[in-house]
Amino acid sequence: MAIILKLTLDYTFKKKFSKNIDILIDLVNSVLEFPELEKIKCIEIKNPQILAEDIHKKYIILDIMAYDDYGRQYNIEMQAAKYDSYPDRAAFYLSRIFGAQLEKGEPYHLIAPVFGIHFLDYIQYPAYDDFHFNFSLRDIKYKDLVLRNARKINSSFTYVPRTCRGEPCVRPPDKNRYQTYVRK
Repeated sequence: MAIILKLTLDYTFKKKFSKNIDILIDLVNSVLEFPELEKIKCIEIKNPQILAEDIHKKYIILDIMAYDDYGRQYNIEMQAAKYDSYPDRAAFYLSRIFGAQLEKGEPYHLIAPVFGIHFLDYIQYPAYDDFHFNFSLRDIKYKDLVLRNARKINSSFTYVPRTCRGEPCVRPPDKNRYQTYVRK
């Protein structure tokens, strides 16, 4: 009897998307909604191998670490287990990637944008009737005021569950097809 592994498992998620780059590109483009001229056309996986010992160790393991032809970097994660501290972990991972780009003395304009894309197999923010959240660094009072380099650090959370607070989530068609795809 064949064993079916869900895409909500870290191992299966990484295996599937690191071997199918075109699907990964389409997934990232649909989640981040870049303007047509900025859409990703090419992406390279920085950590394609999955070592057997990686599955059981407790240290920073990025599901998929990638960068595109514009130099933007992506930490793409599948999170099946709910942890209240997961947003803190996501911010920590993204900060490490963002901060590791420059060597001492290099100019700050060389910093490339980094994106955290997190697929959650649970509801992280139950008080909100949505399935997709996009976070960036901005002023609290003036929401349109964003630090120049803050535009280069962005974290996105997308729910994999089929419902939000017991009701079907309202989803744009392009995101909905990935929700269905990942749940199978």
